[in-house]
Amino acid sequence: MTNAPRQTDENTEAGFSLMEMLVVVFIIGLMSTLVILSMPRGSSSASHAADDVAGLLNRLKRESILLGEPVRWVHSRNAESFQRYQLGEWVLLSDNGGMFDRFSLDENVRLEIALLDFNGKTIRQPVQRRGSETDDAASVIVFLPTGEANEAQIRVSDGGGQVKLTLNANGDLTRDSEGA
Repeated sequence: MTNAPRQTDENTEAGFSLMEMLVVVFIIGLMSTLVILSMPRGSSSASHAADDVAGLLNRLKRESILLGEPVRWVHSRNAESFQRYQLGEWVLLSDNGGMFDRFSLDENVRLEIALLDFNGKTIRQPVQRRGSETDDAASVIVFLPTGEANEAQIRVSDGGGQVKLTLNANGDLTRDSEGA
């Protein structure tokens, strides 16, 4: 018996098959999609300001319930004031450097508050905070110790967008974002 020499194919080069390459490309595409979807989206300063206002209103509602006294947000073109009704008069509400003491909005953010009646119709025109010729009258949002509030519509806007917050009589907020 003679052993025949084995024939080797010297033209074969080592490498990856087409199927292996397709699997790797698919996995890389899937991972990059997951990374892109998990990245935070750029949002406007109006959206951030609306988050701050919503947090403030929720805090006012909780504060009124905890204190057992009405609290209010007085919004005028020049200033914000947070007050509680104590012993027959409105006094400043302070939380030792917390949200009420440090609440402010960016200069480019415009805030309008329109008070509504029980049918959702405007009973007081908005007081505009920035770049406005409106008088210095104030809009007042009051929360009662039961959590109820006077109805209001708050528009927060900047050059890039607008967010509308609606406060209902139960003291609950809804939010609608609108484009520029």
